[in-house]
Amino acid sequence: MPSPGAFLNYDFSAQHASGSASAGAQLELGAFAAGLVATTQVVNPNLAAHGRFTRLESTITLARPAQLASLRVGDSISRGGIQWVSDFAIQPEFITFPLPVLAGSSALPATAQVFVNNALSYQHDLDAGPFSMRGVPAVSGQGEVRMVVRDLLRREQVIVQQYYAARNLLRSGLDDFSYEFGRQRAGRRDAPATPCATG
Repeated sequence: MPSPGAFLNYDFSAQHASGSASAGAQLELGAFAAGLVATTQVVNPNLAAHGRFTRLESTITLARPAQLASLRVGDSISRGGIQWVSDFAIQPEFITFPLPVLAGSSALPATAQVFVNNALSYQHDLDAGPFSMRGVPAVSGQGEVRMVVRDLLRREQVIVQQYYAARNLLRSGLDDFSYEFGRQRAGRRDAPATPCATG
């Protein structure tokens, strides 16, 4: 777990035109400790007229890396509530899309070279017999994986597989879900408040 800390994001703007001046600001204040992150955002579109800051949203998020999910409690400009949602971003190295699988057989011990889009990705020694290589690294988009297998007698076999990888594709066993329950925030009457659960 990271050490406790806090941060402040800010965005200021000012302009002067036709003899009048205006300035505005949007602020986000956050604090984090032990897997919890609390943030609140406020905005003031007219600092020059000593306008009041309006709170946009406040959220407390509990990250659950083992479940690849987050629990959020808070509100936005129009509604507030509780949300249990899949969150793959809390493990940036985690690959969500299906990766190519290369399989074959070699009568003798061999060396395999794996090329992704004609660029050497890695090299691996193989024992005699059938083999299967899972988790072949691939970049997003459409591409080709080619494995060149050379045995001790310098005999060569080439295995080619086309693939398509994208962040919105999920490999088998993963779910992208969001369960939410909330109500309209006080002070706003123009936005409907509808509890929902999606998966």
